Amino acid sequence: MPLTVSLALYADETAVASSWLIPAAHEYETWSDTRAFDGTVTIQQPQVRRLYGGHTAQELLAVLLGETAPDDYALVRAYWQQEAQQKGHGDFEAFWHESLRIGVVKDSATSTLTAVPKADLAAGPPLSKPAEAKIAVLFRPDAGTWDGRFADNPWLLEMPRPFTRLTWDNAALIAPATAARLDIKTDDVLTISASGNSVRAPFFVLPGQAPDCITLPLGFGRRAGGLGVDVGFDA
Repeated sequence: MPLTVSLALYADETAVASSWLIPAAHEYETWSDTRAFDGTVTIQQPQVRRLYGGHTAQELLAVLLGETAPDDYALVRAYWQQEAQQKGHGDFEAFWHESLRIGVVKDSATSTLTAVPKADLAAGPPLSKPAEAKIAVLFRPDAGTWDGRFADNPWLLEMPRPFTRLTWDNAALIAPATAARLDIKTDDVLTISASGNSVRAPFFVLPGQAPDCITLPLGFGRRAGGLGVDVGFDA
C-alpha cells in the first residue's frame, strides 16, 4: 500500500508499520455513541478535555469525507438531530438533554425475535468423520489480552487464564488423547507449521480440549509497546 494511516493511542506494531501515526483521543476525552447488546444506544460524554491533542475515529472519517475542521461533539449531535427528526421525537433540545441525563436514548433497543428450532434437525444424515484425523489449528483471542491490545496491562497478564491457570504466558493447547497419539507432553516446546507458516510454542495438555485440534491463543509476543513485549509467543 502506498499510504497507510494508523489512529492509535500508542506506538504499537500497527502504528510502527504505518506511514502515518495519528494520535487518538482517549475514550474519556471523546464525544461518541455506542450500542449495548440489545441495541440500546448511549451518548458517550467526555470526562476531561483532551490532554494531548488527540483525534477521534469519527473526526478522521469526517476528514476523509472532506471536512477540514471536524468536531466530535458537532458530529454526534448532528447525527442524532437527524435521527430525532426521522423518528418524530419532537423538540430536539429536550430529546438531546434527556438522553444525556438518563444515559440512554429512549426506545432505542431492538425488538425481540423468537427463534424456533427445526423439529426435524436430528433426522438428517449423521456427520461423517474422516478416516485419517487431521490436526486443525484454531486461533482464539486470549481471555485477558484479547488480540494483544491489552498486553501492556500487568493485571491482565497476571490474571490466571481459565482452565490452564497460566499467567504471563500463553501455550498451545492440545487434548490428552491427541497429545498421547503424537507423544506430546506439557512443557514440550515444538514447532507448529500450517499453510506455509510456523511458530515455536510450548504445549499444554488440557483435559476438555477438543481432540485433533491445537488452540493457539492470540494476544502475546508483542514486539512494540511496554510490558507485553516478548511475553509469550506470537501466534
